Amino acid sequence: MTTPLPKVVSALFGALFLISAAALVPSVAFAGLEGAAKGRFALVVSNEHYPEIGNLHFSHADGEIIGKTLVELNFEVEWVRDGSIGNVRQALSRIKQNAEAAGPDSVVFFYFSGHAAEDGARNYMILNERVPQQTAKLPLPDWKRANLPLIGLPYREVTSFLAALKTKAGFVVIDSHYDLEEPELFEPGQVFATQGRPLLNAADSNNYSLALSSALLTSGLKVEDLFKRVQVRVAEVTNGRQIPFYANKIGEDFILNESGNPANGPSDLRAVLADEEQARGKPYTFEERNARMAQIEAMPNGILEEPLWISVKDSKDIQLLDVYLRRFPEGKHAAEAQKQIDETARLAAIAAKQARPRGGSRLGRRVALVIGNSAYMEADRLPNPVSDARGIATALKGLGFETVQEGYDLRRDAMLKSLKSFGEAAKGADWAVVYYAGHGMEVKGTNYLIPIDAKLAEEEDVEEEAVPVSRLIDRLQDVAGIKVFILDACRDNPFATRMFRRRGVRGGGKGLAEIHADSGTLIAFATSPGDSALDGEGEHSPYAKALIDHLGDQGSEIRLMFGSVADSVQDATRKEQLPWISSPLGGKFYSFNPE
Repeated sequence: MTTPLPKVVSALFGALFLISAAALVPSVAFAGLEGAAKGRFALVVSNEHYPEIGNLHFSHADGEIIGKTLVELNFEVEWVRDGSIGNVRQALSRIKQNAEAAGPDSVVFFYFSGHAAEDGARNYMILNERVPQQTAKLPLPDWKRANLPLIGLPYREVTSFLAALKTKAGFVVIDSHYDLEEPELFEPGQVFATQGRPLLNAADSNNYSLALSSALLTSGLKVEDLFKRVQVRVAEVTNGRQIPFYANKIGEDFILNESGNPANGPSDLRAVLADEEQARGKPYTFEERNARMAQIEAMPNGILEEPLWISVKDSKDIQLLDVYLRRFPEGKHAAEAQKQIDETARLAAIAAKQARPRGGSRLGRRVALVIGNSAYMEADRLPNPVSDARGIATALKGLGFETVQEGYDLRRDAMLKSLKSFGEAAKGADWAVVYYAGHGMEVKGTNYLIPIDAKLAEEEDVEEEAVPVSRLIDRLQDVAGIKVFILDACRDNPFATRMFRRRGVRGGGKGLAEIHADSGTLIAFATSPGDSALDGEGEHSPYAKALIDHLGDQGSEIRLMFGSVADSVQDATRKEQLPWISSPLGGKFYSFNPE
């Protein structure tokens, strides 16, 4: 149901809200004093308590952060906590009435934080509804198709709803999953944004809401720059595990925060009071005027200082740190912010002096494909492949690779498309490098890379649901120079037990089968053929960490470089894991980073 703000928030923001007539019904709306006059209306929905599918821990904090921010931007805000489908639809109806009364120059902002999922046809935000008992034991795809329309609100319903209002601008922000690509969600005059890109899970944290709050409070940002800044900040604080998505159909020049002045801190109280009197159609009485002036003067200017500081601190981004300093020039973290800005500028100056061109023409055209699969749907999630792949991609870019094509948590169709597009990009290249991290398996002597949507109930399924390594190699027949295949895919086969029980055969066990490389090709495994590699307990697997550490070894011939990787992995795993390569490269000298 829709509930009032928590006591701590009410104490701080009581002066900003009026209980609307909707308080007479089971839902409670909170109206900002400035919102109606400005034609700005927002609905914030946060669902945290889910009796049957698992509770979240940060959704209500997300709602509080975004609600506070939108109030500062002169929005009339209604906050629905742990609401049902009916509660949200009722709140949307009230938004419609307000926006239509305000006219075509109004702005509407919808924000949701909570669970989300897709049923193969649509994406849904999951609300506070019960799952029918008779469907509880259905297989997951059938469960989704049966239940999501009953317990969730389609994203499409909200984007279509806002499109029908014909406002100046609309925002639909989903602080959760965007699992199924739905181009029809992108309506003219709207921004559609989610915490993660398609196929990437969303984290239960405040990273996205804090980054969004920081960007919204930055004066003069065009909407395109605003959401790009959110992308950069979230990617940075999550070490690349999370990359927000957005589609901007409003246009390049729309600015949501033109003045940067918070609604609760005007410099001219008389002008504010005059605007309010004009909006309400009658003057304040003497008592009302004095009370209202006291409310405005009493509002704490630093109410968003801590969330904003948490969002920008240690970012190493001068622009983000400057957001805090401009907003709170006398804030309690102002000295630290300036110190970080100065240090970041100093290090940048040193790096500029020491920088030297890499990957120049003498190395030819170098391209790479990097894939990391972690979020397996029918097997245990692997913690590190996406992080490993991002680390390798960053290292290759730093070594001057012209193109580094990246793919994360890919389904089979997406993997095949990536291989095809990379094969085209690699034609005639002097270097073509492929790095894959994730599950891999061997069946009847053939090695397969496992997409995240593979089920593999039986041995025969592998040809239809996985991607053979040979297909990857075949795609690069037109590379002019060296080809390097790095397969960090030797984790234990998660499907082996199931396939053994069904078929009575090995069905793929540990590791990959040995591959004999053709001339001009190097193939590297994270461990010896037939053995399993460790996924690791830190940010990277032992193999990926060693590879990242040694790729940039200056002047190191490629086979010696992989030897150093093997030494590092053996040391890190106490000789439990021994990397392996096949490298008929002849007498030519190849180095990722020649002198």
